Amino acid sequence: MRPVIYLSLLPFALASGCSGPTPNEFLTKAIQGDNGEMMLGALATTKGGPAIAEFGRTLAADHGKARAAAVAVAAHYGMTPPTDMVPEARKEQTKLEGLSGSDFNKEFASYMVKDHERDIADFEKEASSDAPADVRKLAQDALPDLRKHLAMAKRSI
Repeated sequence: MRPVIYLSLLPFALASGCSGPTPNEFLTKAIQGDNGEMMLGALATTKGGPAIAEFGRTLAADHGKARAAAVAVAAHYGMTPPTDMVPEARKEQTKLEGLSGSDFNKEFASYMVKDHERDIADFEKEASSDAPADVRKLAQDALPDLRKHLAMAKRSI
């Protein structure tokens, strides 16, 4: 019986040994970030100009795939994936819903630059941390799309 008890505590033991956020904290924030990007991307497809709408479709699709990957890793740790988004994205949604035309496009692109710069820093830190290998790999695998999104946002300003 002891091995079962010890094995059931393994995710918590692994999490407590990390110098940065625990795997659960990182995964929660990553999934909430994906939720926000998918929602804001969908909003851009209906309110943005042609380039912003295309950027929104890319965000929604890429973050949908990233969310699925993060949910799979989260399941390994016994986590229930969050369905909400980070508070910053909720605030931005409210702001963007009140804008249209070039004001919407500028605000959306500006927010996406700042958001993806923060995300890239967080994911690079996690990818090189002492987190469990599957969490580090998830972070590393997400970086190319995050960098692509940052470049798209910068071109849209």
